[in-house]
Amino acid sequence: MPYKFLEDIAIADVAFEASGKTIEQLFESAGLAVINTQVKSLKSIRQNVVKRIEVKADNLEMLLFNFLQELI
Repeated sequence: MPYKFLEDIAIADVAFEASGKTIEQLFESAGLAVINTQVKSLKSIRQNVVKRIEVKADNLEMLLFNFLQELI
């Protein structure tokens, strides 16, 4: 699995650790982790609509934050 939930770090929020060999893979892993907090089973979702999002930021950390905000 490209991400794992960290149980003992956050009480009210969800914490996870995502990984990837490239920035694109890291963003995909982080996105899957966030979506998995909102949906009981990722396998139960079927893609009906394709949406393109575009985010900008001054640094990589904020780019990831903005990307995950769009998913939420």
